[in-house]
Amino acid sequence: MSASEPVVDLRQIYKYHYTDEVETTAINGLDLRIDPGEFVAIMGPSGSGKSTLLNLLGLIDEPSRGQYFFRGQEVTQMNRRQRADLRKRHMAFIFQSFNLIDELTAFENVELPLRYLGVGRRERTERVDMALAELEMAHRSGHYPYQLSGGQQQRIAIARAIVTRPDLILADEPTGNLDSVNSEKVMDKISGLHEQGATIVMVTHSPEDAARAGRIVELYDGMPVLFERDHLSPNSPTPQTNA
Repeated sequence: MSASEPVVDLRQIYKYHYTDEVETTAINGLDLRIDPGEFVAIMGPSGSGKSTLLNLLGLIDEPSRGQYFFRGQEVTQMNRRQRADLRKRHMAFIFQSFNLIDELTAFENVELPLRYLGVGRRERTERVDMALAELEMAHRSGHYPYQLSGGQQQRIAIARAIVTRPDLILADEPTGNLDSVNSEKVMDKISGLHEQGATIVMVTHSPEDAARAGRIVELYDGMPVLFERDHLSPNSPTPQTNA
């Protein structure tokens, strides 16, 4: 992937849902480009298409129409196995509910995606140790999820996300189950990943969390009603696009 090539390039993406012969448009002709190293927050009211968009970006769901290019590859033409392999090797997820496996220790939870990738034992240990240390959780590596606070569990989930060195991190309401103190700590870690060059897309209802991003995309009825770029810089323009 060249420096100028986007990580994500959505072109006229539509997503329809069907129930009892009723068609609902979840995503309505969305164009979206995300460049390497960007931190993008997706906001909007319930039902605006945020979760649908995240599922499409993460190849969990498929668009009804349109093209999705990931690192220059058109993934809308891939079969299920090819999409699963791309997702496993190049993407990582941070969930609101942590999604840790109760029977595995913190170390084993972080190690799991490397096992799926066939990484050797020695390298797995080195990379897991580094990820846990980066999230300040090395001292909890032998603990099980039930022995950890919500904030600690989310930090383990972030360590699991970064251990594969993904091209894209997708975060779904990462502070939704946390109190204000732990939310701040988790967002500090996510912001730190961005500062180190990670490409992040985060769905959130929190204006405070969204303010950490370099760009906000606000959705309404599956359409962007606002693009705000570089809003952390007081001297940069904030062009708006009304669809």
